[in-house]
Amino acid sequence: MKSMTKIWGPFLAVAALLFALAPPAAAEANERPALPVDITVAVDEGQPVPLEAYTIDGCDYVKLRDAAQALRTTRKGFTLAWDGASNELYLHSGTAYVAAGGELVPTEDKASKTAFPAAAKLYLDNQYHELDFTLYRIGGSHYLKLSDLAEALDFYMAGGAAGPIAIDTQAGYSVTGNKLYYSEGSRLWDEPLTGVKSAISADIDGDGEKESAHIVVGTGEEKTWTLVYQDGDIEASVPIFKGKENGWSIAVAAGHIVSEHAVDFLVAVNLASTTGRSDYELYSFKDGDFTKIDVKEITDGTEFGVNDVRVDENQKAVWISAGGVAVTVPISELELSDYRFYGQEIFCQELDFFIEMKLQSVAGRPLPDVVTTEMLAVALPRALTYLHTTYRYDDGAWQVQSVEFYDADLMSAPDRKKAAAD
Repeated sequence: MKSMTKIWGPFLAVAALLFALAPPAAAEANERPALPVDITVAVDEGQPVPLEAYTIDGCDYVKLRDAAQALRTTRKGFTLAWDGASNELYLHSGTAYVAAGGELVPTEDKASKTAFPAAAKLYLDNQYHELDFTLYRIGGSHYLKLSDLAEALDFYMAGGAAGPIAIDTQAGYSVTGNKLYYSEGSRLWDEPLTGVKSAISADIDGDGEKESAHIVVGTGEEKTWTLVYQDGDIEASVPIFKGKENGWSIAVAAGHIVSEHAVDFLVAVNLASTTGRSDYELYSFKDGDFTKIDVKEITDGTEFGVNDVRVDENQKAVWISAGGVAVTVPISELELSDYRFYGQEIFCQELDFFIEMKLQSVAGRPLPDVVTTEMLAVALPRALTYLHTTYRYDDGAWQVQSVEFYDADLMSAPDRKKAAAD
């Protein structure tokens, strides 16, 4: 009998050669070369600090822990929590990062590294807000784009081509270059009960000098609220929220909203203790005077309510349409039985009320838009589905720019449907 080694030997040699020439495993195929790059950031006009960073596929990625340390003492500080069992990484906003060691230490190693796509899911504050960002791991640390972090935490960043990246944590994220400044929400019952309750101190009008905007609670028997704007020797004020002085908290946002030639202020009061909602007023300051712009026109009488709601029993889904956009919301067997019992009129309701207004910078537009509303277009008793509408003040009237749906249970909104308004 011939030796089995002699019979199979040539085949084993060929197999070994084919194995050596075979493409790498899937994980290895996703490897990316990471080239070191020098990136520094100046946070809130502070001294520039280096972030460990690499260029991967033409984009710059910074070490997540370095970014956390750089923002640690600011209003946009965040902590990191790692859940190894579920392979989840959480960013908890509004908290001071605790250094693990080695952050913001310049590295002398300029050799190329290998980056691996991170398998971890990244969340902001809770499991309902998944951040759909590209995340890489290099040497046991996570790296992401600084612009993605700015969008998630809502802070302003600019520059960096020939110097430090300037970060302004008091201004919101912007894709147009316009700065929108926000105060912290101030609880009205905190001591002292009167005086300045919410304030911004920043270069609001873009002239290179700081201006201030603040809300003052009056000292008389009847509570009064006043918006005060100071620009050098110029000071102007206007009473706000007349008849609504029993709110829970108050805040102000400022920037070029309505006109690039004016400074505009969006003031918000939380009326959770009374009506369970927020209220907003918009003021434009130009040539020494305040003009109030009626924001009620944005939401009251808008034609972009829900157009149609249909329940498909076979597909176990609710179909909702509004403003040229439609979304399909799956429902459970239990919810379907509720529908059969109660009927569509009770089961599917449009709770058309005003929830939130905010400012938004929009690519391709010279000025930010006012974004409202998150009207509740719902399939009950399922969790709420929101109809989000973007408006723009143009030629003295509010114009709808876009509408979109998203599910409150899926705050990362991977399946958000959006369409430009006619």
